[in-house]
Amino acid sequence: MNDVLCSCHAGEDKRSRLLSSDPRLYVSMRAEDFNVHRSVLLSRDRSTWLVTIRRKIAAELRAANYSLPEIGKALNRDHSSIINLLRGKERA
Repeated sequence: MNDVLCSCHAGEDKRSRLLSSDPRLYVSMRAEDFNVHRSVLLSRDRSTWLVTIRRKIAAELRAANYSLPEIGKALNRDHSSIINLLRGKERA
C-alpha cells in the first residue's frame, strides 16, 4: 500500500516540478496523462473532448500564474483564444 502512495506522490511531485519549469513540458506530460498525442492536442481540431482537455491544462497553467501569452504559446493558440477557453469553463 505504501508503494502505491509513494508512486502517486512521486507523480504529483514530478507534475508540480514541470508546472513550475516550462509550460510546454507540462503540456506534453498532461497529453500523455490524457492518452492524447501532443500534436493532436496542439492541432486546429476543435472537437469537444480536445477542447475540454485544453481547458483543463490551461486552467492548471493559469493557476500556476503563467500569463495568457505563455499559455497560448504552450498550447499553440493566441492569448485571446486562451481567454475564451478559460471563460468557457465558467459558462459550461
